[in-house]
Amino acid sequence: MTVGVAMSSLSAGAIISLVILAIGLSWVAWRSLHGKELHRRFIFAFMFVAVSVPLFFNITFHEKITPIVRAVFDKIESLPTGSKVLISFDFDPAMAPEIQPMANAFVRHCLAKGHKLILMSLWGTGPSLMAVTIDTVIRREFPDRREHIEWVNLGYKAGNQGVLNVIVSNLKKMYPTDVNTVPVDSIPVLEGIRSCKDVNLILALGGGYPGPKK
Repeated sequence: MTVGVAMSSLSAGAIISLVILAIGLSWVAWRSLHGKELHRRFIFAFMFVAVSVPLFFNITFHEKITPIVRAVFDKIESLPTGSKVLISFDFDPAMAPEIQPMANAFVRHCLAKGHKLILMSLWGTGPSLMAVTIDTVIRREFPDRREHIEWVNLGYKAGNQGVLNVIVSNLKKMYPTDVNTVPVDSIPVLEGIRSCKDVNLILALGGGYPGPKK
């Protein structure tokens, strides 16, 4: 019964909103075609009604898992406990509303599965956003996960694709220390990691250059 009510409310809200939008847009188009002035208060009133009407209905949106999301989830799930995952924070505050939740979800999922994290950034704005994930996810939700044992923050390194060309063969040459100047040779989570080829999974979170190719 609950599902039926929700679906009925969704249909009613959607229909009413579409009707209001159709009427409003038709009226605006008619006045524009006839060269008549359209006062801004009518536009504001139309926007108010179109936005407020759906709020009176119990509208829910059902998420659909895309193949790429399922593939990433399954990959993290399939990795053996203790696997090492490299996550690169290659985005800025303008992209954070879209990408930061994904970063948080990936970090949370990896830690929940017992994986170890290597965090880095190719963008100068990345470290501050990485710090948000570290504070809100790692330190708050997984306080027992120790820095340098289960995770490490390598910080930002300038050089764009030059950085990528180096870490493909020698990660420690580009990152001799972590963000707190601790030598990487003394960091347990990086034991056995000579290059990025030695990690079990790489997650590049970005929306521009440098970053994952589109």
